[in-house]
Parts: sequence; C-alpha cells; structure tokens
Amino acid sequence: MDIWHVLLIAISVSLAVPLFSRGNNNENETRIAYIERKLERKLDLLLKHFGIEEQGYSADDDLVDLILSGRKIEAVKLYRELHPHENLKNAVRAVEHLIRQHGTK
Repeated sequence: MDIWHVLLIAISVSLAVPLFSRGNNNENETRIAYIERKLERKLDLLLKHFGIEEQGYSADDDLVDLILSGRKIEAVKLYRELHPHENLKNAVRAVEHLIRQHGTK
C-alpha cells in the first residue's frame, strides 16, 4: 500500500469519526449517507488526479448496493447522476428493472 492510500484512509476515518457522536440514529444515518457520498466523490477526484485506477469497481456497484439495501429513492437519484440524459420516469423504470433482476422487493 503506498502513501496515498494510507493518506486517503486516514482522512476518511478522521472525517467519519465525529459523525457518530451527534443526533439520533435517523439523523446520523442520513448525515452519514450524505458525508459518505461526499467523501466518495472527493476520493474519486483524488484517485483520478493521481492516476490511480480502482480495479473491480464501477458506479453500478453502488447502485446495486442501494437496491439490495432497499433504498430505491436513493438508487433512482444515483441512476440520474450516472445517466443525466435520462428523465425521472426512465430512471425509475431502470431501477425497478434492476430490483427485479436482483430479486429484491
């Protein structure tokens, strides 16, 4: 593991620790999800800047994770971020197709 990986992990952990000390559980979950997305975007920019390729990952993996955890609305939002040319109706259809494909409700 090179120094950049260590640095990225250290920054992520240091930013995530204060999240668990405030508010009730529902507020924490929402706050954590927001900050997690924000950190992922920043890490993606850093990886791109330093020319580090993350292997075995695609944005579709995040979409499937959201679907498997029952977070359909967030999945639709992510789908629209990944496919900005798609309208809301098509994004919902695509996510519902993925839900059926992965056997979730």
